[in-house]
Amino acid sequence: GVVESQNVKGGWKFNTANWNQVCWCGDLYAALAIYGEESKTDREITIDAICDALNGVTWSMSSYEPDGNYTEGPGYWGYGTGFNILLFGALNSALGTDFGRSDANGFLKSIHYYEHVFGTTGLAFNYPDSGGGKMFEASTFWYSLKLGNPNVAWNENNQINKAYLLEQGKLKNTKGTRSFASLVGDRLAVCALLWGPTFDQKYADALLDDFSNQSAPNELGYVGLGNGLCSVALFRTDWKESAAYLGIKCGTPQSPHGHMDEGGFVYDDLGVRWFVELGPEDYHKIESRGMNLWSVSQNSDRWKLLRYNNFGHSVPVINNALQLANQKTSFIETRIGNKGEESVAVIDLTPVYKNDVAKAIRKATLLPNGDLIIEDSFEALTDKSANIERRFITTAQIEVNDDAVVLTQPSPNDQSVTLKKIVKTQHSVGASFSVIPCETDEDYDAKNPGVSILIEKSTLEAGEKAVFTTTFATSK
Repeated sequence: GVVESQNVKGGWKFNTANWNQVCWCGDLYAALAIYGEESKTDREITIDAICDALNGVTWSMSSYEPDGNYTEGPGYWGYGTGFNILLFGALNSALGTDFGRSDANGFLKSIHYYEHVFGTTGLAFNYPDSGGGKMFEASTFWYSLKLGNPNVAWNENNQINKAYLLEQGKLKNTKGTRSFASLVGDRLAVCALLWGPTFDQKYADALLDDFSNQSAPNELGYVGLGNGLCSVALFRTDWKESAAYLGIKCGTPQSPHGHMDEGGFVYDDLGVRWFVELGPEDYHKIESRGMNLWSVSQNSDRWKLLRYNNFGHSVPVINNALQLANQKTSFIETRIGNKGEESVAVIDLTPVYKNDVAKAIRKATLLPNGDLIIEDSFEALTDKSANIERRFITTAQIEVNDDAVVLTQPSPNDQSVTLKKIVKTQHSVGASFSVIPCETDEDYDAKNPGVSILIEKSTLEAGEKAVFTTTFATSK
């Protein structure tokens, strides 16, 4: 129990990842369960355990500073943050105070990270080991009460109201809508009753006529640098489901649960996701093979996996090489546009490709009309050529013609209507597009059915420079 936990040499005690939050919460609950009933001999041990949990969780809470960014992505945000909030609740319930821990600046700002990490489709920007789909986290309602701001629970309120409309048979399009039975299956869903989601009949019925009647957050973007291990820029043109969204990241593959996905992104528009993240592999499947999933050294088994290396992300592959695991990339410019303005993120990718090029810069621009521009600038080393593959991971059907590349997906509202994105690319060197399935011949790799990789190939001679400007434009 509590006594034994103080003697275990656990790496979780002093790290900044989610397991620190989860385990200290468990230790605290165990200590509080016997607090006041233990013998005088054990009283000091119990108090020490409470103090240890109170202080130990500050390690993981430090990772939210200074701007609320959560290094491990939205899935682990729900896990770690949820148990952190349970820890606050236990302290307040048993002792009447959480000793100011819940007022930590970065921790409170983190809800803004979480509300923006979901696209206009409702799908998460599911990096690095986060699962895809529509998540439901009761923790958002704790933030809503704490900050006195119901808008921060936008995603969860959406799901509750849609589940109600689904149950009433009032939704025309039910694809992707989660039922109440699905929502209550989430880990801490019952806590939503404690923290109080907002709901009323008129509010729900208004969604039938105009989804925008729901009070949405005012901001159209969020940039979280955090501790620099995994930074994100999250942009949208509006909070409507038909609006466009871009989530793009940088940092290091050696961040907690990291992938070789520096420069990777997702893109929503017209109610569908055009470029996707594959998410994690099944941990048990990989570990049961005897593969070392958790080493992040350059030659680790982790980087053999398509879902973890740069071959399975919407990032460049240069000279058929992996990104450098021990290097760190960063934003050199970010700009969140107001309504009617473009949003921009520029990343210096050079560190993870420095063995193969002298410079690699990615600029992503989300235009007010929903079009996306990905501009990649490269400079080859003076003594080495660079074979470049610009990869884009998509569930769309891809048609490569001599003069155009067309991405096609069914409309989410009408299966008889198809949506198109025309790929327009400009470059100063010869380049060609091809399409391959998003899979390998290795039996440890997931097959990713329905997912393809659009590849633009080119070669830079030693010392040569090139800029590739690719626009993903809605077919008018």
